[in-house]
Amino acid sequence: MPLRDVVIELSTGPVRVRIHGDNGPALLWTHGVFHPIDVDDRSPLGPVFDALPDVRVIRYDTRGQGRTPALETEEAHRWDALADELLALADALGLDRFVAGGISMGAAITLHAALRAPERIAAMILLAPPTAWETRPAAQESYRALASLDGPRAVAARVASDIEREMPDGVIPAPLQFMVDELAKSDATALGRVLRAAAESDLPAREALSTLAVPTLLLPWVDDSGHPISTAEALQQTLPNARTVVLRGVSDTEAIVGAMRAHLGTVL
Repeated sequence: MPLRDVVIELSTGPVRVRIHGDNGPALLWTHGVFHPIDVDDRSPLGPVFDALPDVRVIRYDTRGQGRTPALETEEAHRWDALADELLALADALGLDRFVAGGISMGAAITLHAALRAPERIAAMILLAPPTAWETRPAAQESYRALASLDGPRAVAARVASDIEREMPDGVIPAPLQFMVDELAKSDATALGRVLRAAAESDLPAREALSTLAVPTLLLPWVDDSGHPISTAEALQQTLPNARTVVLRGVSDTEAIVGAMRAHLGTVL
């Protein structure tokens, strides 16, 4: 599948974009915190983006992450503000109607964008929705704690320590080690704004989501406190047109691709 890396100029500034393929309906995909394009390429998700041959997958680095520069205020990096930028990016790419999807933070941004312009979103794919509502405060406090550390190296060291504790053998897998290494090289100002904005962000209110009839695929996995299955269960109960496929984890790529293809086949 041909790849194109481009920089799209928005009114807010440049955005780094990668486009998989030249034809087919568009899937505009938003990554999670600490996982811009170059990191996701090395994760188990990497092969997924090339396994949808009939879809033009468009990925981008969000504000202050990867190769997209930060903006001047923390508020501009909040997840609801990034939803406005997602829609502006769609405008710049000439996408009147498209599928929107993302993982973790990207799932939250997708929901905010869909509420702003439901007529433009043909379908949603929400992979590993993050903590939300009642479960959100602990995650927000964790982001504040990271933001209080002395720069990117200290943040990377803390993240690495947290990962090591979760690994049965205490060894960080190579894709996550790459993420840690990239995090250590981050711009300090940009990283601070991203972290503090994440600490002030949440999913949209349930009442608002209950009006959103966009066909939605929820792809949670088990045993992940940062992406509890309870969020997906609440979304399943709240969104009028949602279905859920529970995964074993992010490495369950065959199931991810199969569920995505089936969902896209019913809505496109």
